[in-house]
Amino acid sequence: EIFDFWYDLIGTKILGLTVTRYRILVLFEPAIPVLIGLFLMLMPFTRPVGILIFLSGLLFGYRSLMKAYYARGYVLDAIDEQIVARWKQDVIMEEKPKAQTGGLSFPIELPQSNDLRQKLISNVDEKNPLDIWANE
Repeated sequence: EIFDFWYDLIGTKILGLTVTRYRILVLFEPAIPVLIGLFLMLMPFTRPVGILIFLSGLLFGYRSLMKAYYARGYVLDAIDEQIVARWKQDVIMEEKPKAQTGGLSFPIELPQSNDLRQKLISNVDEKNPLDIWANE
């Protein structure tokens, strides 16, 4: 969870960039241990601890970046599912162009049979992949 003290500390803009939840999680929070580690690496008697804190900060930043990456992928997949649910009938049965189907299209030749096309739509509904090797 993002605490309000970040916005109190750095405001809503820094170096011309708008401070967002993503930037705080991926950039600012990991920067604290990285900078502390770099500072401690400058002094010979705290160098091993500084290296450890520095590496921990880098790994913390990587972890935050991966969490954001997978969260973004999850949201985009959900949006794609909504687009397919909305336009699949128009794309598969009526073969409407992208301009009329929210950008959804299949760059392949679809079956001529309306029954097969209806089966394609029902497979999309059930989220079951088609078994293309079923007859072999």
